[in-house]
Amino acid sequence: MAIEKAQQRKEIFDGLSILFYLIMGIILFGIIAFVAFKAFADTQKMTTCRLTAMEKISDKEILCFYKGANNTQESHTIELYLGCTRQYSCKYNPMPKGANLKDTMKSMKDTFE
Repeated sequence: MAIEKAQQRKEIFDGLSILFYLIMGIILFGIIAFVAFKAFADTQKMTTCRLTAMEKISDKEILCFYKGANNTQESHTIELYLGCTRQYSCKYNPMPKGANLKDTMKSMKDTFE
């Protein structure tokens, strides 16, 4: 009788050990999957932005306007003698259809005047 109880306890302990390791494996897999997802989500999407307009803002500087996929827009101020690059890899930032380059240029001109 004592031998049977000891054997039953050993079987229960073995079953609980397997269950514990299984749960720990699932938790570890979940943590790894979560970290991998966060790392993938944090990488910024990039797109090719092409030069659409230039505006001289002073004797030494020009303002370069770029446009990329889904109305992604960027502008940079640069020395006049360097000029604007024709295209570069910029951060993908889709803008609503209402925002356009002409309005941006007009507001920039108004600001500098």
